[in-house]
Amino acid sequence: MCKQMGHDNLPCDCDSRFKSATDVVGKITFNPNDYRIPDPINFPKHYTQGGIDTFDFIKAKTLNYEEGNIIKYVVRSRHKGKRLEDLKKADWYLKKLIEEAEGT
Repeated sequence: MCKQMGHDNLPCDCDSRFKSATDVVGKITFNPNDYRIPDPINFPKHYTQGGIDTFDFIKAKTLNYEEGNIIKYVVRSRHKGKRLEDLKKADWYLKKLIEEAEGT
């Protein structure tokens, strides 16, 4: 009996074809991030401009919440359509960091 197609007592080479296809597919390597379906909730285009997700950059640099938000708002400001608003948000977080560093 063919395991792949369910043929009963018929000569079939389905098993061998599927095995060889599996062998080939198993050798293919790819980055799933290169083939993402557009997703405005989880992966907005303005977060991955330049080939790196803003979140991944923030995590790689181990930035804290305020630092991460500064980066996020500055990086996406040109792509989201609200440049001035995003830059003001980044400025708000930067002022908080400065106040903290000054001890005020």
